[in-house]
Amino acid sequence: MNAFRNTKQNDYRFPTAYNIDGEMNTNPNQIDRVIFQARFPAMLEIDRRIDEFQGLLRGRYPNYQRTQPVPSGLGITAIPAISDHILFTDDGIWTVTLSVDSVSLTCSKYKDWSEFKTNLDQVIDAFRELFDVKRSNRIGLRYINAIRPSALGLKKPQDAVNEKYRNAMETNLESPVNVNMTLSYELTDDIRGRTVLTEIMFNDGEKGLLIDDDVFIEVQRPIERMNDITDELNRLSLEVFKKMASEELQKKVIL
Repeated sequence: MNAFRNTKQNDYRFPTAYNIDGEMNTNPNQIDRVIFQARFPAMLEIDRRIDEFQGLLRGRYPNYQRTQPVPSGLGITAIPAISDHILFTDDGIWTVTLSVDSVSLTCSKYKDWSEFKTNLDQVIDAFRELFDVKRSNRIGLRYINAIRPSALGLKKPQDAVNEKYRNAMETNLESPVNVNMTLSYELTDDIRGRTVLTEIMFNDGEKGLLIDDDVFIEVQRPIERMNDITDELNRLSLEVFKKMASEELQKKVIL
């Protein structure tokens, strides 16, 4: 059973999501972004064939831009100087990023796993049609949750955190360091999870909490297994969320 599919046992609620820096929205959906990324051995032909890649996806992703390597303070281009090819939908909700050693898909208004996986399959099919990649070096799936206490009926950001970690979290909130806590998990023999908790402030001044859950595999796997691996990462994403989230938060966002 997929972790984020519309089930009563183990799903998130999905009203329209808000962005951290967007207009205030009191909907209880805490998911700000979902990001898939696959890394593979570098292929220089990707830069030469980006027009063909966009051609396969143009109906869905008609817009294109390219990032440039950022110079250092000394005026020297950073090494490695890798630029990204970025394709995005007219509404800006879906973004495909392709570089010589990675492909990713980002959604900024997540509804459910089924919709995300449909869009992801389209991107991966186009990628595999053009590029002869045999294996992946890393596959990761991130659910980035932006917790607005007032929207979820919480008194303060720390109330979103499991009591096991809350005292340390509250201590770290007194520190000027932006990242308050990082938790790591060994989920299976080769799949790992990592949660980064960060205090944030919404544009109306309300303090919140960013919960960045990353579930990933860094063992080389045949590219043909990407579909099954991605489903497994998604299934485990809910387990990672539950490890960190307080019972109060889980009651608010898990059906």
